[in-house]
Amino acid sequence: MPLRASGDLDDGRLAGGYFLLLEHVENQSPGFLRTIIDRAIGEVGMEPRTLGAKLYQLLVDGGRLRDTYPAFVRDVIQVAVPTPGMWADAGLVEREDATVPHVAAERDRRRAARRVGAAHRSS
Repeated sequence: MPLRASGDLDDGRLAGGYFLLLEHVENQSPGFLRTIIDRAIGEVGMEPRTLGAKLYQLLVDGGRLRDTYPAFVRDVIQVAVPTPGMWADAGLVEREDATVPHVAAERDRRRAARRVGAAHRSS
């Protein structure tokens, strides 16, 4: 989705996601965003299609997104879903020393379903 059109979708939340991504790039490479536009215009000019493609290429390569995007996604997911809900059959538990996959056993899913059913009946 082109950045220019992102503000018109999902009440602007998509544009907010782009802002988070740009903030991530700036945190990884301080000062990079201040120079990217001048560099892109200097290399390809002002035509929107080529300028947009050049900005994207500079973000991915110069902004180190190719290397840092997985960590960005992990950080966003940890904020959005800090503790997986009962609906999760599997998940990742992030610890200081490791990332540990967790797969719920069938008995755990049945036990959780019984607790939800009991809570629903008592309300």
